[in-house]
Amino acid sequence: MLVHCCVNSMAQSSSPTTTLDLHGKVVVDAISEVTLFLERIRRTRVDSSTGRSEGRNVVFVQIITGSGSHSPHGPVLRSAVQKLLEKRCMDWRLERGGGSFQVDALSGHDLHDLAPATDSKVVIADADEFHHLATASKSYVAGSYAGIAQGGHSAVTHCSGGSPLSRTPSSDNLYKRFDSDYPLPIQVTLEDKDVQIVTELSIIEYQRRKISCDSISKQNESDFQRVLSKSKLDNTVLDGYELVSNVEEERLLKSSYEQFLMDEQRRQERTDKEYEEELKLAMDLSTHETLKPTYAEDDLQRALVESRAMAEGEQATYSIDDLVEKAVAESILLEETRKVYLNEQEKLAASRGVDLLEEVKQLSLKQHQEDVLSEEEALREAIEKSKHER
Repeated sequence: MLVHCCVNSMAQSSSPTTTLDLHGKVVVDAISEVTLFLERIRRTRVDSSTGRSEGRNVVFVQIITGSGSHSPHGPVLRSAVQKLLEKRCMDWRLERGGGSFQVDALSGHDLHDLAPATDSKVVIADADEFHHLATASKSYVAGSYAGIAQGGHSAVTHCSGGSPLSRTPSSDNLYKRFDSDYPLPIQVTLEDKDVQIVTELSIIEYQRRKISCDSISKQNESDFQRVLSKSKLDNTVLDGYELVSNVEEERLLKSSYEQFLMDEQRRQERTDKEYEEELKLAMDLSTHETLKPTYAEDDLQRALVESRAMAEGEQATYSIDDLVEKAVAESILLEETRKVYLNEQEKLAASRGVDLLEEVKQLSLKQHQEDVLSEEEALREAIEKSKHER
């Protein structure tokens, strides 16, 4: 690593003239931009090598990576740029704060483009020797042609691209040259033919497989279309069955509903008829009970007669107060008898319906009011009569 930190004199003689800011760059883009940036400056200085040798030409540039106080990318970029500068052996120094570099753009190694591609195999032989090599049968043993080398006087050498071509006629090196691992022209020709045959076979196999795959694809497509058509047909038949089933179901539902309405109507008519018959029976019974003297009315009349008889027989011995008490007791007795009668009527009405019960209650209440009025009138008459007789 060549890091020249003692370049104060050079830094003072030449202040930074160019700046490259790498903020927001990823490592790959940052390295690429630094390389292009330095190469552009070096190419603008045609006499950079002469200047460097005489120590007069120095160009300092500033490469800003960031210190990491605002973003974690700064230290990563700084480390990558430092490795690049060290790899190229350039003069640089890290500025205070660690956020940028001062770099001599003309220092370090130059980058060269790749040389054009050249053939690295050259065969040097006379016409007769080349003809002998081209027509000789293969005698390949362990990757070499030693048998051919023993019977011939040709010279084959391997030369790298850019090196001078020369023939070495020394007979001491013939065996070594022919016993090397480098292929001969006939071997290359045969290998090319083999490669061509293999390529043609591969193409034929590929075409055969492609035709087979196309045939299979067409067969699969045909099967798929057939299955799809069958599925559509099945769906159509199923839809028809479902339509018929829905119509039949609607017909059954309609028939069931009509039958239900008819049954309900007959039941309602039967109920109404029974209700009318019961109502008529109750009305007849109520009329009969109203017209027929009841047990309570008989008791009331009998009690009134007895009360009058007792009043007439005992009018001399009883006072007015006694008559009043006796009349009140008889009234209470009649009231209890009336309650018993009303309970019997309520039970009878409950067995025939609520409407009948209300009707009976109204009739009973009316009858009770009439009886009470009659009783009070009879009591007043009895009291008046008793007073008058005394």
